[in-house]
Amino acid sequence: MPEIDITVINKIAQLGDKYTYAVCDNTDYVVKWTLDEEWGAAQVKTAVFAWKSGEDYYSVPTVFTGDTCPMPLIQNARLCAIGLFSSFEDGEGNLIQLQTSTPALLTMRRSIKSYDGAAPEIPQNLYDELIAVINAKQNKLIKGDNIELVENSDGTVTISSTGGSGTVGPPGPVGPQGDPGEDGKSAYELAVQQGYEGTLDEWLES
Repeated sequence: MPEIDITVINKIAQLGDKYTYAVCDNTDYVVKWTLDEEWGAAQVKTAVFAWKSGEDYYSVPTVFTGDTCPMPLIQNARLCAIGLFSSFEDGEGNLIQLQTSTPALLTMRRSIKSYDGAAPEIPQNLYDELIAVINAKQNKLIKGDNIELVENSDGTVTISSTGGSGTVGPPGPVGPQGDPGEDGKSAYELAVQQGYEGTLDEWLES
């Protein structure tokens, strides 16, 4: 399971590596806590995961013991705040001590499921740039009025262009030397094949 390391010192929670990130729509992340002595007496702790998805805000408390806790399923978020608190009560249920930490801010990256099956929209300037590269790349595609992508039966795609003219690309490298061919027939043998009935000497004298 992938781990997210968080350290809490003097109530300040920080990621073990500031470049750490998590990917949305996964349920196998685990947060590993490294706590200072202030939390030594807290056998039961509560981690809080808070994030924004679209216009909605979510906050999920996770009660745990030990030094690890599971991370809840987070969807369509850019950032997740992760903090910690623990409370102590007397025998009558009165709160006698409350410990909290600041949140550590974890970068979230959107998964393919974050798009709900829809491919991200390509910006118009990037689209125009791709078309320009296709049209001009090494003059191998003839520039014309219409560009068509044809899906072949073998799974490949053919790019065709009509309505214009362009330059032919440079010749490719010379291929390897082929195997020697069989010896051909002599002129006499060809003549015999065509009906000549004389001898070779007679053929040579003719």
